[in-house]
Amino acid sequence: MKFQARLVLLVTALLSATIAVDTGVHAWKTYDALLQGAQRSAERVARLMARSAAFGAHVGRDLETVTGDMMVAQARLTALYVAAAERAGQPPETISRTLARIAETSLIDEFWITDEKGHAYIHSVEGVDFTFDPDPERQPQAHLFWPLLTGASDQVVQEARRRELDDKVFKYVAVTGVDHRRIVELGIHVDFLDQLSARMGLNGLIGALVGEGDINAIWVLNRGLDTLAHASLYGTPANPEPNSLETQTLSQVMTQGESAYVMEGDQLTVIAPVRDGETVIGAALVRMSTDYMDRALRSQMWTAAVTGLAIILLGAVVAVVLARRQSRPIEAMTKAARAIEKGRFDPATLEAMSARRDEFGTLAKVFVAMAREVAAREERLDGLVRARTAEIEHKHTLLMKAHRRIDEELEIARSFQIAMLPRGFIQDTNHEVFGFMVPAREVGGDFYDHFPLDEHRLCLVVGDVSGKGVPAALFMVQARSAIRAAVAAGQGPAEALASVNDALIGNNPLELFVTVFLAVYDSASGVLTFANAGHPPPLVVDPDGMVSPLPRPGGMVVAALPGLRFGEACQTLQPGQSLVIYSDGITEGMDESGALFGDARLSVVLKQGLGLSAQAMAHHAAKAVADFAGSSEQADDITCLVLRCLRTIPTVRQGRLELVFADSIEDIPRVIAAAETFCTSHGVTPRVFGTVQLALDEWLANVINHAWSEAGPHRGEVTLVLDDSRLVLAIKDDGPAFNPLERAAPDLDSPLEERAIGGLGIHLIRSMMDEVRYARDQGHNVLTLVKRLEE
Repeated sequence: MKFQARLVLLVTALLSATIAVDTGVHAWKTYDALLQGAQRSAERVARLMARSAAFGAHVGRDLETVTGDMMVAQARLTALYVAAAERAGQPPETISRTLARIAETSLIDEFWITDEKGHAYIHSVEGVDFTFDPDPERQPQAHLFWPLLTGASDQVVQEARRRELDDKVFKYVAVTGVDHRRIVELGIHVDFLDQLSARMGLNGLIGALVGEGDINAIWVLNRGLDTLAHASLYGTPANPEPNSLETQTLSQVMTQGESAYVMEGDQLTVIAPVRDGETVIGAALVRMSTDYMDRALRSQMWTAAVTGLAIILLGAVVAVVLARRQSRPIEAMTKAARAIEKGRFDPATLEAMSARRDEFGTLAKVFVAMAREVAAREERLDGLVRARTAEIEHKHTLLMKAHRRIDEELEIARSFQIAMLPRGFIQDTNHEVFGFMVPAREVGGDFYDHFPLDEHRLCLVVGDVSGKGVPAALFMVQARSAIRAAVAAGQGPAEALASVNDALIGNNPLELFVTVFLAVYDSASGVLTFANAGHPPPLVVDPDGMVSPLPRPGGMVVAALPGLRFGEACQTLQPGQSLVIYSDGITEGMDESGALFGDARLSVVLKQGLGLSAQAMAHHAAKAVADFAGSSEQADDITCLVLRCLRTIPTVRQGRLELVFADSIEDIPRVIAAAETFCTSHGVTPRVFGTVQLALDEWLANVINHAWSEAGPHRGEVTLVLDDSRLVLAIKDDGPAFNPLERAAPDLDSPLEERAIGGLGIHLIRSMMDEVRYARDQGHNVLTLVKRLEE
């Protein structure tokens, strides 16, 4: 956008913003003034209603008081008339007819004159026989006049109320007789009081006010928020009862005695207190429409908009004229800059502009000087660029040669690494072994290894070094060499991992670590003795398709901390079972969407490979991972080693197992697990081994808890010898001499609380075993247990 256009837009925008702000401020002030005026008007109406309510209430009470005083005077005149008529000898019927004619021609509607017992024997109402009663339950209204007969009062003025007979509003006044005690009562139908109150009171006034101006509805309420008077312009649906906010404000007004208002939507509600003197006795609520305020505000906004638009148009015209004058020097400078860019600048084009004495003249002079400097500098830069380009081309040639040399060396390293790994498919009568490794880069940190230890034992290793590339590959070579050396020295899996950890921790400048699964497999017995240093647990695939992980014997990754120790476990592989050892590059392989291959998918793939050889199952797993990944880049090394058990269970049950146990109860499960693996692999039935297990567990616990009660360390031995007909178990410890066979059998018939403590374990062992022998051999206790085997 050109400078001229931007200048016009800027002036127009500033004018528009100024007019908009000014219009908004005036509109707000107008609306606020209208709102305050409406509030003041509504408050005046509310105060008028408050005063009218008080005035109407006083007028009604005063009028009723005057009426009562007049009726008292008339009652006393009636009492004088009745006494005079009776002294003249007129009968009650004549007096009643006279009073009836008076009732027909005056305001008095009823006359009742009683004797001393309260019986109305003279009255103006025909066909009625009435007797006053002092019981309020029988006569709730008439009993109030009984004190006239007892002399407790000489007159009773009752307020106007609806009588029980016909629900008409009557006012009754009575006086005592002038000659003797009696009730002289007058009654007036005072509906004119209600009519007068309606015309002069609140209902008449609010009915006249509603609809005047913008008043939509008026309520007058007492302090209990009961409605005393109400009128609305459009009825209850359009003007419902006061809502919760208005009710809350009503309570506030009655408590504080000051007016308040509520603004909701298009209506304004003003509430003023109704006072009786200084006491607030209620409140008047006036609901008004704010439509006239909205109309006035819209008119104000429309006028302001028309005026503002005219000012904006005028300002735009002025801005265009000024922008054209101001933009001419800038256009000249722009043409000169483009000429410099194309190398065709002529300083003469800015001579007229340079002669000016304002800022543009100064700018033109500086620009001409700068153009000359730029031309000279470009000539120097062209020479430097040519020299630097030649230098970059030479260095690029050297870099490409170095890159090709690195690629060649990495390919050689890859070939060496692959050459270090076992190759080919190993198969004999008892097992099959096959492994592969696919590095994520030219060289990787994963490795696998398998090599024979003797005629029957085979060492299996899978490791995963942290990191990738050359550092991980070099650390992998160290770890593999250290493992081979430790195993060759006769160390078991756990001991070998501890030795490897100590060897690597002292020569690890990059602070790498490696996860390792190390196992020794006896192909004759099928016993797999293994240790795991933070590696994913291998999977055992049964011939029936069941896939289950090996237990974790416990242990951290190798080379993380000095002095680490690792657990060791045993498991017997049955004929037809396959052991799949893999790195996390398989389960953490990702497809194009970032989803992981996962343990569950690996189990399904292995189940699909039932019956395959070790080599075919490994290739089947590799293809499944590749198909899942698709075109996504391999993120980690992929390694897999498969061992398939092909041995047959020997029909001749012979063998020997020697175990060592420490002075800790926690070591007993390891010894029993090793014994179970030995017995299971040699065809010992679960029932026979269950009996042996109970005896072995009981005696080992006795040795550790009692024979080794003194501070150690102590060391014991367990030897299992199996022939065709029996299993011989020898347990040797270095505790004090103790012959359990010399201990008397426990008394099992006596009550439990009378039996001697101890002896039940030994009794249990003797009852379960077919033969139990004890010997003291060179300072050691030797307990021999014999159990015949089942056919």
